Amino acid sequence: MRPAQLSIWRVRYGAHARFAGYLAFNFVASIAVIFASKLVMSGLQFEFSCLLTAMHYMATTAGLELLRLCGVYEHRTSPLTPQLLLLVLLVGSAPAVNNLSLRHNNLGFYQVNKLLVTPCIVAMEWGCFGISVTRTRLAALLAIA
Repeated sequence: MRPAQLSIWRVRYGAHARFAGYLAFNFVASIAVIFASKLVMSGLQFEFSCLLTAMHYMATTAGLELLRLCGVYEHRTSPLTPQLLLLVLLVGSAPAVNNLSLRHNNLGFYQVNKLLVTPCIVAMEWGCFGISVTRTRLAALLAIA
């Protein structure tokens, strides 16, 4: 590839390639955390899954603070509403419940349950609130289920 073509390729596809790299890193990091957590709980007989979740949160907070200090992103604030507090409670407790599930189940069962959460939420939103998804998203969810 000539330098001019390479430059055009970088302009056109550079952002997409970078985004794909971020997604791949997120995927690999998520799988690594799951395997490491299972190893710690099973191999080392660490029985405190909520403490393990707190340690994950501390490591994530330290990493995000380091990235902020390096200028990767800017800190922003949001108004504290009851809806936001409920969301924080639910999203914050999900990893603790996941780690508890990981502690008591094998890895395959745990992964299948995690994959089925999103289709179940979509079905509940449709049944309770009449919220539907596009056909493209529905096809992607059916591929998972």
